[in-house]
Amino acid sequence: MEEMNDKLKQIALWLFELTNSEKQARKNILYENSNNNENWHSRILRMLLEYHENDSYPILDSFIDLLNKKMNLSINMVSNYTTHPRVECYNEWEHIDTLVRINNDALVIENKINWAVDQDAQIERYIKTIIQNPMIDGNNIYVIYLTSDGNKIVSDYSFTEEAKRLIGKNHFIPLNYLNDILPWLKDTILDIENKILFSSILVYIDYLENMFKNESDYQITNKIIEKMEEKEIGIKNLEECFKVLDGATKFVNELNKIKEQKIQEVADSYIITPLKSFLEKKDKQLVIRKAEFFLGYFNIEIKHQSWNKCCIHLGIWQYKVYGGLAYDDPKAPLSQDILNRLKAKFDGWKGDNNEPIWNYFKEYKDYYSLDAWKKIEMIGKGSFVEYVEWFVDDFYDKIKDENANL
Repeated sequence: MEEMNDKLKQIALWLFELTNSEKQARKNILYENSNNNENWHSRILRMLLEYHENDSYPILDSFIDLLNKKMNLSINMVSNYTTHPRVECYNEWEHIDTLVRINNDALVIENKINWAVDQDAQIERYIKTIIQNPMIDGNNIYVIYLTSDGNKIVSDYSFTEEAKRLIGKNHFIPLNYLNDILPWLKDTILDIENKILFSSILVYIDYLENMFKNESDYQITNKIIEKMEEKEIGIKNLEECFKVLDGATKFVNELNKIKEQKIQEVADSYIITPLKSFLEKKDKQLVIRKAEFFLGYFNIEIKHQSWNKCCIHLGIWQYKVYGGLAYDDPKAPLSQDILNRLKAKFDGWKGDNNEPIWNYFKEYKDYYSLDAWKKIEMIGKGSFVEYVEWFVDDFYDKIKDENANL
């Protein structure tokens, strides 16, 4: 046990040095996202697909190659373009789990790893949304229905006859983690030179293997072992590699629990407590309804006690801190007259009848790092805290005369 602890400490120090390198190109996706749901797996997939080295997208190209071979397609790889292509990757854009756009092609990935129930006309709705905005032809839309082990079949009420008519032949692609994603990841990792990305994929492979309890097929190639040996951490054979991986996974899980607990404590002391005092001074009827904080995600909902339909919402979307007014129930929207009056109060208004959110975007990249949280803990303040207070102050002043209607 003492020898294993020493080895884990050695690995931890090695990873620490890597993550603090000035040339760090990728954060460990498992440290950033520790929650086993569709959104977590979708974020990991998006982070892998959008990884690029200069103008090269090796993992995205590898994924496209997987799709082409499985369905006899000819989706154009990024590396085949003669000019630099436009590549965009999103999570939860118009409620699509993962959307990848490569010039005029779109990959729509619906993640059902945890057997989420299909929604009425769900895939049809996604296809129509992309056809209308960003105006991509249906023949260039590819829908990937990603399940756990292939046993879940898409329903006719989600992938409707209309949806089938809108996209090209063989453009609906059933994939699953057990038989498609896991083998693909194992092949992909062999060509990864980036140390952080390599370690992230390795741990994710281990996570998926354990999830499927597929111990009899638990194979990691000699090339992976060689790469681990190159780190000089003393892993000499496959058995020892498994032991270290098992111990490291438990080690990381425990550290993640401590990290999230500490982040919440810092948030309670230096964000929530001062925000409560600020709101009480601003308007005694303003209260915090929800406040969640993680390393790469936060969600704050502020409610005026007279409001029946809306709340002030702050969160993260596409790497930016945003804030606006959100409905409690999209089926009970504000009237168009009220929306028009509110729109007139804001420049660059952005929203729709499902969730009106005003364009109060502000990039805050440091929020994604531990350094930002350490700074808040050390000085009790920071750009993020100041932004939250500024936003609520400015935003509420513009909408408070509509309190009776919200």
